[in-house]
Order: sequence, then C-alpha cells, then structure tokens
Amino acid sequence: IESHTKVGPIFVTDTSPFEDGNLDNKMLPGMLPLLREVSENYKPGAIDWMWRGTLEGRGAVAVKHTPTVRDFNGWLTMDQFQVADQSTYGFGNWFGNSCKDQGRDFWEGDWLWSTATALTGATDCASAEPFCGEGNLPLIRMLCPETCKCSTAIAGQFLSNGCRLGCKDEPGFMNVSCEDFGEDDVEKKEAWDYYWGLFYTSNKGLWQEDHELMVFAKNGSQGNCSVLKSASWMRDEFCFHYHNDWVARRPLTAFCPETCGCLQTPRPESSISTSIGSWCPSTC
Repeated sequence: IESHTKVGPIFVTDTSPFEDGNLDNKMLPGMLPLLREVSENYKPGAIDWMWRGTLEGRGAVAVKHTPTVRDFNGWLTMDQFQVADQSTYGFGNWFGNSCKDQGRDFWEGDWLWSTATALTGATDCASAEPFCGEGNLPLIRMLCPETCKCSTAIAGQFLSNGCRLGCKDEPGFMNVSCEDFGEDDVEKKEAWDYYWGLFYTSNKGLWQEDHELMVFAKNGSQGNCSVLKSASWMRDEFCFHYHNDWVARRPLTAFCPETCGCLQTPRPESSISTSIGSWCPSTC
C-alpha cells in the first residue's frame, strides 16, 4: 500500500502485510495518517479494482486496488502530468478525467476526494478554492478545473500541472478576442492579476525579489501586455505553454494575442525546445 508522491491517491495490492518501515516513498503531508487507517481496515479478498470503507471521522473512503504488483508499480511510477493527462490506465477511467468540477458522485469520487480532504481539509470544490494555486497540489486542479481557472485560456491560472491538457480541445476554451486586453476590461484584468499573483507566490525564493517581473507581480501587475515587450526573452517565456517537471506554466497568449504574434504569418515559434505551443485564440 502506497500513496503517489506527487498527486496523493492511495493504491493497494495484495502482497505482504503493511508496516510503516515498508514505505518506499515520501508522501505528501497529510497522507500517512489516512494510509495507516486504510491499512488497519483493509481486508484482502474479492475486490474489483476499488476497496471501499467508512472510517471514523473521515466518512466514505476508497482506495484503488490493483490485481498485480506490476499494475501497482506502473501507477506509482507515473509522473504528475501522466496522472492528470492520461484518461485511462489499464482499466476504466482511472482518474475521473473531466473539464468540469467534480464532487463525489462518480466511481472514483470517494477515492480522489478522500485524498483531497486528507491533503487540505476541503470536502468540495468550493472549500478547495484556496488551494487552487498550490503547486504541490495538482489533484485539486484535477478535481476542480472550473473553480481553479483551468477551464479556459483566459481564466487566469498560472500553474499547468493538474490542469488537464485535454481541456484545450473543449469548445470555448480558446474562444476569446484576438486583441490584446485593455485594463478597462474588468473581467480579464482580474484574471490577469490572479495569474501574476500566482507567478509571484510560485517563484518566491526562486527568483530574486528585485527581478523586474517579481516587482511587477508584487506591485499588483499594474499595466498590460506591454510588459511582455520589455525584454526580448519574455515572449518566449510567456507566450508559450510549458508542461513539465522543470517548468509547468500556462501562457498569456489569450490575454495578449497581438503581442504574442497570433496575427503574424507565419506565427512565431518558441526557441525553447520544451514549449508545447502557444494558445492563439480561435478567432485569430
């Protein structure tokens, strides 16, 4: 029995009895007590992919049961991007993939939400909203893509991990104006400020406090797309999508399609090999 190191959900397979000393990974904070309680209540037997129980103080809890050690290890070795972006793995819809907020009323609901509650105390997307900007909690963005502003290109989410790539193909995701936003557009300005607020908190301690972008973000991101023109490297960084363990950042292209070159022919390409494209609005 183990918990995924980056996402959190627990897997179990029938091997040797659980002992704390058998833990092979470092769990996310909050997961060890739940894992211990599950191990005390779990009984091997005829289980069809999901063990379910009711634990005192936690309510309904579920744990994914794998029939073989190979399946068990296969899931645990998936990185956080594979977990969020792969809709199936071995059997069924393993992660309840959706581009809509989800409660407990789906097959994996008790499994994923018992994990989210152990990690944050949240029991639904409304109470999980304060955790949408936590880089080490991709599960919250997976469960609550609308609340966490993953569901459109213009919503303002900075973090890419936990925001499913497949949602880019949803109708309306890229359906925004092909003009740079103006500061008088209250809705977009609010989303712009949210993005830069998360940029600041995510990079605090990594970037120098006196870096021009940290100062820009810290001081309320006053201004508009012109900030992306202030240095030659900025458009490479902020007009393209990065979705990996080194950089997991959503682009600002939908806010700044003109600045990012969406009206150019051909459109600009990033000089950074790890980018996975820009987000030019469908109206361009």
